[in-house]
Amino acid sequence: MKRCLLYAALLLSSLSLKCQLEVPAFLSTGVDELPENYGGKEELKRFLDFHLVYPENALKKKIEGKVDIQYTCNDNGEISSYKLLNTVDPEIDAEALRLFGLLLWNPAIKQRQPVKYEHFISIPFSVSRYKKTLKRKDKENANPAKLPVDTSTVIYDKVNKQPVYIHGSDSLLKYIAAELEYPQEAKSKNLEGTVVLTFIVEPNGFISNIEVKKPVAGGCNEEAVRVIGQTKWFPGKKDDRLVRCKMTYSIVFKLNSGYRDNVQGSQRMGAY
Repeated sequence: MKRCLLYAALLLSSLSLKCQLEVPAFLSTGVDELPENYGGKEELKRFLDFHLVYPENALKKKIEGKVDIQYTCNDNGEISSYKLLNTVDPEIDAEALRLFGLLLWNPAIKQRQPVKYEHFISIPFSVSRYKKTLKRKDKENANPAKLPVDTSTVIYDKVNKQPVYIHGSDSLLKYIAAELEYPQEAKSKNLEGTVVLTFIVEPNGFISNIEVKKPVAGGCNEEAVRVIGQTKWFPGKKDDRLVRCKMTYSIVFKLNSGYRDNVQGSQRMGAY
């Protein structure tokens, strides 16, 4: 009996050790906060909805799957290396890597200090979801002059021509005033303030990498990101090319300012 118990204990120990050895090193934590793309999971979902371009052949063949990318994020938020862990299709893999290259990152945190860390990200490809997002996207042309597009991942702070909301600056104010919902939590706590956002206007006119630089509690940050995240812009121009351009925008939350209650209404983009 003792021999059986000893054998069982050794077997369990062996299995436990095997499981430990099979867990990739980059999946272990050891940090207080993991590296994360600007805005986290919710921003990643919005980013993929607006920027993922399903390869035509894969779309026709209804090829779906999840591309896993292992990466090393340095303590300054820069990606120093990456590789594919799980592949789906050569064209889908290439699109996943293109999207990965557009993301900006916050480094891992350990004992309140940014540190270098190895982690992974999953980029899903779903035909049904992609077709739904096509219906949501604004079809207006953000490149009417058909200028060449800078295909690098370089982000410019200074350009020859700054990005402009596709319906004009005045219309952007009207759009925000019409679509913004004052968060119930902020109302109940009488919270007011200005949410300052930074984001990248991509050459296709949609924005990416929304980051809250100056927060306001009570759900105001999330609402500001939601509203600005649906906008489309004429992209910035540099040397007669459409380029990635960094922008800063502020959204004011002030009680008794007549914000529309959109809970029962539709959230329309490009109506102004």
